[in-house]
Amino acid sequence: MRRTVVIRTTIAALALLSGCFGTETGNPPFAPGVAGGAGGTMGIVPVLQLDEGWLAIDDLTFLDACVAGSEGVVVRSEPGALGLGSEPVLETDPVLEEGEYCGVRAERVAWTSAAPSALRGYTLAIDASRPDGTPVRIRSTRTGTLELLGGAPFPMSPASGGVLLFVTESLLFNGLAFDGVELALDGSIVVSAEKNAALLERIEAQLPGALALYRDADGDGRLSMEEERAGPLSGP
Repeated sequence: MRRTVVIRTTIAALALLSGCFGTETGNPPFAPGVAGGAGGTMGIVPVLQLDEGWLAIDDLTFLDACVAGSEGVVVRSEPGALGLGSEPVLETDPVLEEGEYCGVRAERVAWTSAAPSALRGYTLAIDASRPDGTPVRIRSTRTGTLELLGGAPFPMSPASGGVLLFVTESLLFNGLAFDGVELALDGSIVVSAEKNAALLERIEAQLPGALALYRDADGDGRLSMEEERAGPLSGP
């Protein structure tokens, strides 16, 4: 089963003006839909199943060129919790012009808001479960840049649909071994910098390769079979 970040005042004012006068294409800029999701690969039983997850990101940018570190358009310049489950589409600003883009970039930041509570103080929070039902709580404070870059540009417009940052569970959790891990008092497994740190290091090392950018054609914030078959727009 497939489960599936307000520009500062000056920029917002510019966006309003451009909305009044249009762009080179003759159409006003728009707010692209951005969501997160997670799921497995058919025929592969993951070591863990992701139940809920969030990634705290800032400076979400659509990239102009298919080159690492390229410039782009910032569509959200304040922290947002990108849900890796059945979360709503992330709110963005109406500043993206219709055209072709090559991927997205975001900065991982520590989450300071009250909700989601599991993410507070962290950049990544995942609640998962082992096949025997044992809960696994993954919490990370690692910061840095995430960049999903394609080999070719893809179109973005109000009619094209949004994008989905999708985590493949079997890639994220590949090779994790829980024999001899430290258990919490409630019997769950906590994976953090303080407990079972080696597991967290492996997960962090595998996160970039487990992320891919897909087209969310229907804008529902979920990866459908048709959207998956169409292939990713970009990857690690």
